[in-house]
Amino acid sequence: MKESVQDKIQKRIKANRIVGLMRFRDSFGSAKGKHSWNLCGHPMYYWKMKAALETKHLEKVIVWTDNKEAQEMAEKWSDKFIVIRGIKDEFKDPIVKHLDNFKTPESMIPRARVFYDLANDLHVTPEVKEQIGFKPTLSVLLCVCSPLEIAESIDKLIEKYYEDDNAEEAHLVYQGSPFILIPKPRHPQYLLALNDWQTQAGRQNLPTIYCPSGTVIFSYTWTRFRRKVYVVIPESEGKEIHNEEDLEFAEYYLRKRLERNKNV
Repeated sequence: MKESVQDKIQKRIKANRIVGLMRFRDSFGSAKGKHSWNLCGHPMYYWKMKAALETKHLEKVIVWTDNKEAQEMAEKWSDKFIVIRGIKDEFKDPIVKHLDNFKTPESMIPRARVFYDLANDLHVTPEVKEQIGFKPTLSVLLCVCSPLEIAESIDKLIEKYYEDDNAEEAHLVYQGSPFILIPKPRHPQYLLALNDWQTQAGRQNLPTIYCPSGTVIFSYTWTRFRRKVYVVIPESEGKEIHNEEDLEFAEYYLRKRLERNKNV
């Protein structure tokens, strides 16, 4: 009897140890302390932690931050969270330290005790490995700047990754506008609508453009042109917060969601 797609996905999920990684800082960044901005009565990081806690497929979630309130919240909330207390220096820009001025691969080392891919053991110190307690086989990067993503979407992304035999990367994406302005080829001081230059058929015939949201999965295969699978989410989940205007949009979307859930 042929194995169904769902059976294949579930078999692969059970064979793996999947962890989420939330890495965020309050000490540095374009807007210092933005991860603690109030979003519908809670700090931004609360909503991503809530989604991570509600996922079915994440065995553990690493909360690696220099934010003491977030550390305490995670420790009190659930033993699903593994808290790594960030050291100020490892959150600085750039993310690498220069040992000398030759700029060779050997000249640079990561600042962080945990880098992006836990499954590959890339730049994960023995101290952190001991804290996790097992070797992850897949790490899912959970971006705190995208606090509107929900647990169901994160689970779908993991399932999508395991559905495709050749997938090397997986993204949550939302639909963006296909109406793009580019410099005019003959007169680059002016902007030209891409659809006017590329086709006379109108923007309805342009391919849909998707904007990546925060959460992403990188596999063990490290190549420049990786096979990327994706799960489409509504813009009400995909909104990233980088400034106060973004926060206002996120407040609007989240309040609408909370009102709908209250009326169910």
